[in-house]
Order: sequence, then structure tokens, then C-alpha cells
Amino acid sequence: MQRQLPSKTDFSIAHRGAPLQLPEHTYDSYVASAQMGAGILECDVAFTNDGELVCRHAQNDLHTTTNILATPLANQCTVPPIVDAKGKLTNADSIECRTSDISAAQFKALTGKMDAANKKSNQY
Repeated sequence: MQRQLPSKTDFSIAHRGAPLQLPEHTYDSYVASAQMGAGILECDVAFTNDGELVCRHAQNDLHTTTNILATPLANQCTVPPIVDAKGKLTNADSIECRTSDISAAQFKALTGKMDAANKKSNQY
């Protein structure tokens, strides 16, 4: 039996791309959603500090959905990470990095990551 690829339909909407397979609102996620047959791409919009619009789920989630904390841009976050003298992160629960903290060029340099962890879950 020959495998058939899904056909494109305007009634299939890609919500943030293909966020269960790839990091949401990333190029790869958008391409995957189109390859799976989505005819419409739904894009939430946020703005950067230089007034450019970018596709983002929320204005204040860069610290959980990108690699910003592993870059020097972490220092520009609204609530940047604070490390004590022993190198331990002291404010993990309050870090907040907003799209409006950085420029569009800086935003484009970030790498998306899956935002699927539930740090407060007590079930396994």
C-alpha cells in the first residue's frame, strides 16, 4: 500500500504551527504544519523594543520558549536571572523575559525550545 500525504485544506488551522511536534511559532513548526495539511496558520503577535511585530504566543514567555537565558540577552530581561556568589540561581520562579525587552534582530537570533515542562507537577 502506498503512503498518501495529507492534502491541504483551508479548514485545517495550524495553531502556532505544529506545537506538539516542534517549538511553537518557529519556522520549522510552521513548515511542519503545512506539510501536515494545514491551510491556515494562526499567529499571535507581540512587539519588539524597536517596534517590529513578531509571532509569539505571549509577550512575556521568552525565558521558557527560547534559549534567551543561555545568551547575553538574559541581562536585558525585565526580571533577569540572579546568581549568588556560589553560582546558584536564586530567582528561577520570577525570571521574566519579554519580547519587548529585545530588538527584532536579537529575537531572530534566538532558538526556540519546547515549553512543555510542568515544574510544579507532583504526578509521574
